Amino acid sequence: MRAAAKPDEDAEWFAWYNTYLQSDGWKRRRQMVLRRDEGICTAYLTGCTGTATEVHHLSYDMMRQGDLDAHQPLYQLRAVCAACHQQETAADRQRRNKLPRT
Repeated sequence: MRAAAKPDEDAEWFAWYNTYLQSDGWKRRRQMVLRRDEGICTAYLTGCTGTATEVHHLSYDMMRQGDLDAHQPLYQLRAVCAACHQQETAADRQRRNKLPRT
């Protein structure tokens, strides 16, 4: 099982990730994070609605492609509203694109 590195051009990884987001393990983990953060957006970025409806991955380091049991630690996940999630995802992708490829 290889580490899930999440490069944007990796279609295989995104296909697995989309399946992962539909798994019972992720659904349980997502609900745990939303409850832990009491349904409040933890990002507070421009346009924030204040109500968390989504969960943002701070890191993909602990994810393993093929693992649908959602073993990712809760400290790597945070509750966010859709507006903040969109901004955080865009910023993550921009940072990744600036990193040198190995």
